[in-house]
Amino acid sequence: MGVIDAVGEGVNLPVGMRVIFTSLTGAWQEQVILPARQVMPAPEGMSDEVACQAFVNPFTAYGMLQESGLEEGDWLLLTAGGSAFGKFALQLAKQKGIRTIVTVRRPDQVEDLLALGAEAVVNTKEDPEWTKKVYKLTGDRKGVQAVFEAVGGEVGAQALSVLA
Repeated sequence: MGVIDAVGEGVNLPVGMRVIFTSLTGAWQEQVILPARQVMPAPEGMSDEVACQAFVNPFTAYGMLQESGLEEGDWLLLTAGGSAFGKFALQLAKQKGIRTIVTVRRPDQVEDLLALGAEAVVNTKEDPEWTKKVYKLTGDRKGVQAVFEAVGGEVGAQALSVLA
């Protein structure tokens, strides 16, 4: 996320505009030079915190799924399923036929995640023995083939314990 300081010939974005960009390098630099095709206006009213995540979460989810080796029919456990990353990973997994179990700590997130394609949503705050549900859901697979863990602590340790 940044603000345009200067533009080159033929660029139609104005100096001073808040923008979101994607770049393989320079994310921590104070200034970066990019082709106009890698820059888009930040939506009006979008906070800097949200704008900074605009490209990170989708690419991270895609990369993790590619590197995971998961195949159609495999099980994936996503912790922090209500997060932007969790929602992207869930939808990409569903497109590949990967079965997902998602964890949340807020009951108001359950319906949205089921609508996005989660096979099951477990609330780790309300159910301290939630891992038993994971084993029941995965049946003969005896656990999940991969865990994308974004919580840490006790939930993180429990999540890793259900790997097949």
